[in-house]
Amino acid sequence: MFKNDKILKYINDIQKVLEENEYRRLRYKNNSEWFKNREEQMNNSIIRVAIMGITSSGKSTLVNAILGEQILPVAIKPSSSIIITCSKANDRQAVIFFEDGTCKELKGKDLNDKNIGKYADESNNPNNKFRVIQIDITTPAFLLGDNIHIIDSPGLDACNLDMHERLTLEVLLPTIDICIFLTTVKANSDAVNVEKIKIVNSKEKQIMLVQNMIDSIEAKIGKKGAVVEDKREILKKHKKRAENLFKKWNRR
Repeated sequence: MFKNDKILKYINDIQKVLEENEYRRLRYKNNSEWFKNREEQMNNSIIRVAIMGITSSGKSTLVNAILGEQILPVAIKPSSSIIITCSKANDRQAVIFFEDGTCKELKGKDLNDKNIGKYADESNNPNNKFRVIQIDITTPAFLLGDNIHIIDSPGLDACNLDMHERLTLEVLLPTIDICIFLTTVKANSDAVNVEKIKIVNSKEKQIMLVQNMIDSIEAKIGKKGAVVEDKREILKKHKKRAENLFKKWNRR
């Protein structure tokens, strides 16, 4: 992990404030535990990789591929206030953390996309009525190393946008090392992508731009079945689009 002494200092300062007296220790116990976990992650050389992008860019599908099975629900209306962390461990389970300090475990057959969707889908959990703060998923089938944590965040243009951008800027971004930003072959999303990438870039985080769904590209067919433009030519155009996105977000 790329250590950030400034962030660690902020975490330590916040913890001192939260634990200054008995009232604060009791009142902000859950917040204090959250910061302690962040500090432990940083000190244990865990690399936190955030999967970001606008809605329907394929984030959850990518994370499911890394998990080795479909645990995260796809094609949903994501909750704008819940972060999902995925990592490798001997136990296949999900732990759902609530604002009141309680948690719920899902194991065996109970750990599936339907049950995760009860908390992560805005349609099932409107305005986060269950008061979930985070979902941690572990599985031995996780394709990456023990020190890699994948964070699946809601779409950057998801419902309750203001709340989610606050979550991204103030809570998620300061704790990650690398951002994998997914784009698709849909050109009409470029302006939104540039705007959201700039949010990440403003926090000076390393960004890897990934163009997703290229398998959906088909050759352009003209009259009488003639190939007007083959897949290779179309892919070159999309690669150029991705390069242009990179240039635009780096403009100061």
